[in-house]
Amino acid sequence: MDLRRLGEKILTFFAVLMLYGIGNAWAQEIGSIIEFTDLIHDFGQINEADGPVTHVFEFENKGKVPYVIDFVSVSCGCTTPEYDKAPVMPGKKGSITITFDPAGRPGTFNKPIVITGNDRKDKVTVSIIGDVLGRPKTVEELYPIPLAAGLRTDRNSFLFGYMGRGETRSRSIEVHNSGNTPVVVSVVTEGNLPESAYSLKVIPETIAPGDSGEIMFTYDFSSDDVWGLVSTNVYLTVNGKKADMSLSAYATVTEDFTKWTQSQKENAPSAEFSAQFHHFNELPKGVTVEQKFIVVNKGKDPLILQSIKPNSSNITCTVNRREIKKGESAEITVKLNTSGLEGRVSESVTVIMNDPSRPMRELRLAATVK
Repeated sequence: MDLRRLGEKILTFFAVLMLYGIGNAWAQEIGSIIEFTDLIHDFGQINEADGPVTHVFEFENKGKVPYVIDFVSVSCGCTTPEYDKAPVMPGKKGSITITFDPAGRPGTFNKPIVITGNDRKDKVTVSIIGDVLGRPKTVEELYPIPLAAGLRTDRNSFLFGYMGRGETRSRSIEVHNSGNTPVVVSVVTEGNLPESAYSLKVIPETIAPGDSGEIMFTYDFSSDDVWGLVSTNVYLTVNGKKADMSLSAYATVTEDFTKWTQSQKENAPSAEFSAQFHHFNELPKGVTVEQKFIVVNKGKDPLILQSIKPNSSNITCTVNRREIKKGESAEITVKLNTSGLEGRVSESVTVIMNDPSRPMRELRLAATVK
C-alpha cells in the first residue's frame, strides 16, 4: 500500500469533518431568524353561532438561510393551522393561517400554537385569545328529557343527599311546555314512606305553550321515625296521559349532626368495621349462606346502629346489639339466599349510625350463582 496516498486520504477525511463541523456551527450561528408581526391575536368577543374565525400570522425571515415550517402543534381540535412548506428565503415573508371553531366552547379561550421549523431546531409560539358568546340553546337542549304532550324537563331526579332527622327540605324540577296547546299536569307517588313524610306540588297545574313551571317535592322528617335511604317515585299525567318518564326523589336520613354541641362532637362515637365486603365465589341456586361483620366503637360516646336495611328480598340481617359502648363491638349477621338469582350477583345492606364522620356504611355481598 502507498503510505503517502493513505496519509493524503486520512488528511482529506479529517479536513472534510472539520469543514462540516465549522459549516454546521456557522449555519446555526447565522441560521434562520423569523420575526412575527404579532405573537398574540385577540379575537375579542365572537359569537358561537357565527362559526369559525381566522387570523393570519405573518412573519419575515431575517436570517441568512431559507426557513421552512416543519410542523405545527395545537392544543385542541378546535384550532386548525394552514401553512405552506415551501422555503421562505432570507428577507422574504411567510405566513400561517389559524382557524378557531367556537362550536360548543362558550367562554374565554387561550390557544397556543407551536411552530417548528428547519429540522425542528427553531420553535416559535403564537397564541389566539378571545371570548365566545354562546349561541342561544334550543328548547331540546335546555330540556332534553321529553315527558308527554310537549312537556319537557332537564332532569328526572330530586336529589336531597343527607338529611337530618327532624329536617324539612324542598327540591324542584323545572318543566317546560314546548307544544302549541296548554298542558294540565297532575302527579301520583309511590314509595317506602308514610304520606306524612313528603308532599308534592305542581306550580302551576296548567302550563301555557312556551311557558315553564315547576314540580316541587318536599321531604318532611319532623315527626316520622325514618332512617337511612329513602326513595319516592313520581308519576306524571299530562292532559290525561301518563308520561313516558317518571321522576324520583332520593334522600339519606341520618341524625341531625348540625344540632350537636361542641362536647358531643368531641366525644363522638367512631365506627370501625372488620370488613365491608365479602365474596362467596361460586354458589348453587336455592341455598342460604351467611357472613358476619364486626363493628367496633373506637369513639367515646355509645355508637347507635339506628337502621340496618337490606337492599333486596334475597338479603336478611340480624344484629346482636344496637348500642355499642366505647371499646366494645357488635356482630351483624347477613344472610344471602340465592333462590331466583343467576350469574354474578351483588347485594348490600345499608347501616345508619350516629358516627358523624361517616353516618352511612354499606356491607356488600357478592357471588356467582350457577
